[in-house]
Amino acid sequence: MEEFLVSSIKRLYDESHRALEQGEETRRGESIIDRYNELLEEVKKNHPDNSRIQELKPASKTGWNGRVHPNDVQNVKFGLTTIADSAGLDLEDFKDVGGESEMQIIKIENNQSQSQNQRQEQYVKIEEIYEDVDRAMAPKEKKETVKEYIKEFKNELESESPDKNRMIEIISFVRDTSTQVASKLGIMALQRGIDIIGSM
Repeated sequence: MEEFLVSSIKRLYDESHRALEQGEETRRGESIIDRYNELLEEVKKNHPDNSRIQELKPASKTGWNGRVHPNDVQNVKFGLTTIADSAGLDLEDFKDVGGESEMQIIKIENNQSQSQNQRQEQYVKIEEIYEDVDRAMAPKEKKETVKEYIKEFKNELESESPDKNRMIEIISFVRDTSTQVASKLGIMALQRGIDIIGSM
């Protein structure tokens, strides 16, 4: 499947998951449904011989008075998963997106022991983050842009007066490409005593 379609599928799946987790289906659902229908049309054009994809129906708003019902966003997630499965994409990656998108699972408690901090430092290295970017489902140009942002993030961490707001902006941008990379950037900040995760 074309890289731009893969990236769009992954990003929309992630956004759908966040909307469901945060109870924002009605506020964000209409945009999600519109984008899904546009994406589905594009995917069908690019895969005319894939019967499972061709059988997928556009999403719709089934709530009261033409509003979005939570199940509508859930159906978008199901449709995106079906597309991924039918096109041979790695479904485990999509599951990881949902599990990590909120970044709460990697929140480090401030009172953890020094040895635990050291183990986290050993785990999160800038080189590993760059490798994660290389493995992300995104166009090459987008990956290069993400790496530039990561470099800027690293410079902020090493500066005498880190710009916390700018670091949050960088994480938000990176998260569109890889929630795993965004999570690791948050861990790196916490290791330096900067709690970005709690501010997002």
